[in-house]
Amino acid sequence: ARVAYTQQKDQSSSLAVQLRESTQNFESAHQMKETYVQELVQVREENRVLQERIRGMKDSETEMEQLNQQLHSVKIENQTLKGTIYDYQQREQALEKGERRVTGIYDQLIKNTRKVENPSLYN
Repeated sequence: ARVAYTQQKDQSSSLAVQLRESTQNFESAHQMKETYVQELVQVREENRVLQERIRGMKDSETEMEQLNQQLHSVKIENQTLKGTIYDYQQREQALEKGERRVTGIYDQLIKNTRKVENPSLYN
């Protein structure tokens, strides 16, 4: 009976050691799980922030593309206006040249008329 008692006591001690080790392993695993859950929450938050930044960058990129298109349109309009200004300058120069010519012809006509009216003044 003593041998059976000793064996049961040894077995109980062995089971108690195994239970302590299993409990420690469980607690360690539970602690690791808690750490992983905290890290997961942190990584998800970082991911959310990065996604917002990416969205902001995409919005900025879209805005830059729109501004670039507007700039291109303004440059085209500017070229058109420069062409129009050049056309008007050419017309203005032609009108000034024509005006000088008409003035010259008019002056000559007046001079000729005076010659005809008073030929004695021009001899």
